[in-house]
Amino acid sequence: MHAGHDQPPSHSEAPPADTGRRVSPGRRRLPMWANVLIVVGFVGLLLYLHLRVAQVAYVPSESMAPTLLPGDRLLVALGAYRKHSPSYGDIVVFRSPKDGAYEVKRVIGTGGDHLTVGRGLVFRNGRLLFEPYVPQRMLWEFRRDWVLQPGGLFVMGDNRNHSEDSRDWGPVSEKRVLGRAFYRILPLRRAGKL
Repeated sequence: MHAGHDQPPSHSEAPPADTGRRVSPGRRRLPMWANVLIVVGFVGLLLYLHLRVAQVAYVPSESMAPTLLPGDRLLVALGAYRKHSPSYGDIVVFRSPKDGAYEVKRVIGTGGDHLTVGRGLVFRNGRLLFEPYVPQRMLWEFRRDWVLQPGGLFVMGDNRNHSEDSRDWGPVSEKRVLGRAFYRILPLRRAGKL
């Protein structure tokens, strides 16, 4: 009998030690610099969208009720007026000429228009406005007239009897407009296009 054929396997071929790290086949870990680059890129994209594309605005008062209610959150298109001026009926976010605070109102008149407000009615260029978004007739007030200069906007709240607007501080320059409110995101039960 030859002992050479029954030798146990050599101990020099021991299995590799378990390092505790298991990498699934086909999946590699990204280097740290790549992870940092992805995070920085994502933050940069969010910042770009916030500064150049859309922002969220908060409705502070009941001046636009029932269209908008206090506490509503709106998406505002920042580039809406880069190529054209606001249009009649647009809901715009702008800085108040009174104190610089952000306001949300509806565009009633634009540059060149003649606005007449009084006795509970609004006329633009001699024609009575049909405004289905206004919930109740305005309280009686003395007639006042405005002729808008180029680049001027006459803005009013839909809730005319509880709104401080162009009737109080006059027309607003288009330069003060941040953008057009186009979508309500909160509250979710009332979310939707404006």
